[in-house]
Amino acid sequence: MITYFIPVYNESTKNKDTFYLFLKKLQKEIIKNNNHRFIIIDDGGTDNSLSLLKNLIKENKITKKKVLFLKNSKNKGIGYSFIKSLKYCKTKFICPIPSDNDLPFINPKIILKKKIDHLIFFPENSEKYSLARFFLSVIFRLIYNITFDLRVNYIQGSFISDVKFIRKLTIVSKRFTFWAEINLKLLRMGLRYSEYPLYFKNPSKIDRTVSIRNFFEVVVSYFKIIFEIYYLNKKKFSKKPVKVY
Repeated sequence: MITYFIPVYNESTKNKDTFYLFLKKLQKEIIKNNNHRFIIIDDGGTDNSLSLLKNLIKENKITKKKVLFLKNSKNKGIGYSFIKSLKYCKTKFICPIPSDNDLPFINPKIILKKKIDHLIFFPENSEKYSLARFFLSVIFRLIYNITFDLRVNYIQGSFISDVKFIRKLTIVSKRFTFWAEINLKLLRMGLRYSEYPLYFKNPSKIDRTVSIRNFFEVVVSYFKIIFEIYYLNKKKFSKKPVKVY
């Protein structure tokens, strides 16, 4: 069983077309005859995204037990919302899925077949990036890989992971860098992991993730993570990950 963590923030306003495509995809996934669960968190949004999602569930009454809706009183960031979702997760695995229709719902059998603890997704279509966005992404990966002695294609990628390992972490990143923080900390705990290529649907431009607020969060989180891994919890994060091909 797996829980899909789905963050929502004014998606029907800023990503209207892709959000409606996501609603159709989500509906198909929910009505499947399986034991998967869905935690949908509205991160302080002010549009009708959450209402659209709730209406979708009402149309499929037999699936109401599969879905949990949560809402933050104000925008607190995807990292904060993910940490909150862990309190309600009752499945072995968890997988963050953006509500902008960028990623497909991933079958957790992939991680079971490989007998691993953690699976990181990376884009197989680099053309999705604008030149500026691609450059920033490469620089970010290089800094993290070199600083933390890793060899990962896409450290900031989404993942499927065993919940029991994530619950052992103290996650400091509340926004953009929470993906990278979780991936690198789990790897530095010595987990068996693999990387899995996916076709990312949405074009990625520099204005999607770059702002003064995000830049400040990236820098602050980076130094906090360095302190935790190399000083505060050095023993906990001193193991080498085992990559399974």
